[in-house]
Amino acid sequence: DLPSVWEQPICWGDLDSFRHLNNVHYARFVESARIRWMEQLAYKAGGEERRKAIIGGKGVGLILKSLTINYRRPVVYPDTLLLSQRVHSQEPTQFSLESIIYSLSQRTRVANADSLCVWYDYEQLKKCEAPREMEVHP
Repeated sequence: DLPSVWEQPICWGDLDSFRHLNNVHYARFVESARIRWMEQLAYKAGGEERRKAIIGGKGVGLILKSLTINYRRPVVYPDTLLLSQRVHSQEPTQFSLESIIYSLSQRTRVANADSLCVWYDYEQLKKCEAPREMEVHP
């Protein structure tokens, strides 16, 4: 399995006028965790060259089709969030990556997100099936 935990400290500037973490930051944090997970997947499949290619949009990579976030509890400063990713459903050309967002201060889950990721051929400019060496499984 790929290492799947991303640590995200909360900054004072991440708060909104209601003094809790602005909802838009959850999407950014999930994005950062997803990209790190994607880099690790590519590195495991083909080393540093493959990692650079997937981040650079060369060959076959991933694009985000949709993102759904369910908020459970407000997050306030100071705090650090842990975001854990796991594949929970899969089709030949796409898969869903669940992110569980856990607050260290509250010691509980504060949100979860579902990212629908599509395999995409950047040379052909269309979706495709996962390369065999990069297949993911729930």
